[in-house]
Parts: sequence; structure tokens; C-alpha cells
Amino acid sequence: MKKWLCVIFLVVITACSTAYNAKEVQIKNADNQDIAVEVFKPSDTSGNQLAFIQHGLAADKEHTVVQTLKQAFLDKGYTVVLFDSRFSIGKSFGGVENARLKTFDEDLNTVIEWAETQEFYHQPFALAGHSLGAAAVLVYTYEHPEKVSLTIPVTPVVSGQNWEDTCMQNMPDFCRNWKQNGYYEYKPFGKQATISYQTVEDAKSYDAKEILPAIKTPILLVAGEDDKVVNPEAISGLSAYMSSEDKLEIVPHSGHNFENKGNLDDLYNTVSEFIK
Repeated sequence: MKKWLCVIFLVVITACSTAYNAKEVQIKNADNQDIAVEVFKPSDTSGNQLAFIQHGLAADKEHTVVQTLKQAFLDKGYTVVLFDSRFSIGKSFGGVENARLKTFDEDLNTVIEWAETQEFYHQPFALAGHSLGAAAVLVYTYEHPEKVSLTIPVTPVVSGQNWEDTCMQNMPDFCRNWKQNGYYEYKPFGKQATISYQTVEDAKSYDAKEILPAIKTPILLVAGEDDKVVNPEAISGLSAYMSSEDKLEIVPHSGHNFENKGNLDDLYNTVSEFIK
């Protein structure tokens, strides 16, 4: 019975999403490169609340984790801004091989700067992100604390070194080949993507433990119990660097991408409760 209820619940979520007005635009960054942005407004905009959500590596704004986060915010009356980072599988500039935490951070800044010129803009706003996008929203929160009301990193990259260590621990042959060759070919959602090992190397300049103690914004940190990409124990360990009012939630039986409807249902409920 519980399984069927989860299925029905997520079908309802998908159907309800059509009740919100969406506007997709192409904006330009400082280098005149396109970034695809989509703005969703709830039926009731009287709350004047705003959220930005960033996807992970080799993904886009249509990723199921991003869409689940979007629905949780919409159902709480937030206007929601989604975007395809550059060097993703989405509609923005560039191929995945050039994706870095730095480019993710730059794109988040670009989108927020654009939003500041729009009628829906409101500050402080909420931030949420998945995987590499979750690391980017943490960096933004650290650098712009006055602008952010709450932050939700979902299965975030903890550090570049932890990313490498976890990969070597869980998939040693694959990871050694990836590091030696410098890249591997990946087909997310039937699309072709080249994943550069330089993305991991670049992330070694980042460590969430170094910035979390300075962040006073409320944080909901979400881990997947069976995550093989980012060690859930490493994510849990970040709680020692967070405020006592922040929350850590571990979604049972979930991998890095919340692979089934039950996992997404749990994610939706966890985020909705925190936003409330």
C-alpha cells in the first residue's frame, strides 16, 4: 500500500506542475555565452518568496531531483528559478568536458545577477542544489550570507579529495582508469557526455568543512544512505561544522540520484518540512 501511495503522490506532483506559469529565456554571461533559465511562479504569489535551484554534473534542470525540489518550493508559495549550467547536457553553452565547480559557481552568480533585474526578484532568497550544484550553492551562501534565507544541499560534493577517495573506494578499477585516461564517456538520459577527471582535480581547491563554520544561514543537508558517488558518512560528518539549528537528513535506501519514486517522495517531504 505504501508503495502505491508514493506512486500516486508523485503522479499528482507531476500533474500539479502544469498549474504554474513557466517562462524560459536565454541570458548571456560576461563572455556572451548562453545560459537557459526557466522561471516558475506559484498560483499564489502573495508570499513574495524566491528560490534558485542548481543541478549537478552531466545533468540539467529537468533532472528528477531538481524537479522534486522545484515542486516542494512551488507548493510552499515560492517563485522558482531553474537553469541549465554551462557545460551540461541542457540548453546552455558548451560541453560537459569543461564543467568545473568554478563554472557552476560563475553560472549561479550570473543567474542571480540577472534575476535582480526582474520584477519577481526578492531578497533574501532560498538556494538548493544537487551534487556539484549543491557545492556551488554552499559557496554562494558563504560568499553572500546577506542574500540567502536558507540553503538545501542535496548529496553535495564534500570536497574534491573526498570525491576522489569515495570513487576509488567504491569503484576502484573504473576510477583508476578514469584518472589515467583523463575522461570517460557517459550517456545520461540517452545524451552523450564526456566527463573530465579535471573536474575532480579542480574541486580539490574546495572543502565544505572550511566554509561551513562561517555560514549562519539555516541549512538542510540531505544525504542518500546508499550513495556511491559521495560518501554519506562524509556528508554526515559535515554536521560537526554546522550550527546546532541546522538539519541533517539521510534518505534511506537512496543512491546519489534518488533513483526511484519512493526516494523522491522522501526527498520532497524532507524539503517541504524544512521550508515550512
